[in-house]
Amino acid sequence: MELPLLMIVAVNQVRRQFEECAPDAPAVPLVPRAPAARQTRAALARGLIRMAGVVAPPEPACR
Repeated sequence: MELPLLMIVAVNQVRRQFEECAPDAPAVPLVPRAPAARQTRAALARGLIRMAGVVAPPEPACR
């Protein structure tokens, strides 16, 4: 049931890519990312690493 739906979505995506590459397609300017997004992503990564250290099981005393 999912495969036909995914095929339709994939075909639409490919068609859209080719239409964007057409010679008469409108140009879309490249918008730089905001630095706040990078800071937020870095803070979230640090928080996830801390949480992983808290949740992780302790290592065995001897291997």
